[in-house]
Amino acid sequence: MITRDILVVDDDIAYLYLFSLFLKSEGFDVAAAQDGIKALGTMENCNFRIVITDFNMPEMNGLDLAIKVRERHPETRVVLVTADDLPKLLKVAVDTGIIEIFSKPVDLKKLVKTVLTVITGIPNIRLGK
Repeated sequence: MITRDILVVDDDIAYLYLFSLFLKSEGFDVAAAQDGIKALGTMENCNFRIVITDFNMPEMNGLDLAIKVRERHPETRVVLVTADDLPKLLKVAVDTGIIEIFSKPVDLKKLVKTVLTVITGIPNIRLGK
């Protein structure tokens, strides 16, 4: 089975396009899915090092997706992106194996730093100045 860097999951086409385009421009191998069900379908044929998922999506939210990813692909790390209240999500996110939560609008440099840390296994990679 092929392994790719990142699967971006968001029902908002603008964010899906923005994240995918930006991460590709940073040199990552990126796939995209518009919801959790499509993401899991994509993961049946391909392994991903990291899944970046929105929290609020129809049918399956980002936390539910994280649980399913953890069950089926324990080596895959999950990052949650949300416009919701972060403090109430933190405890639940830790319990589901989410490694990082970003508030929208997302600081893309910090997102890339997190992705690089996960992919390379090297903590504290510095981007720019």
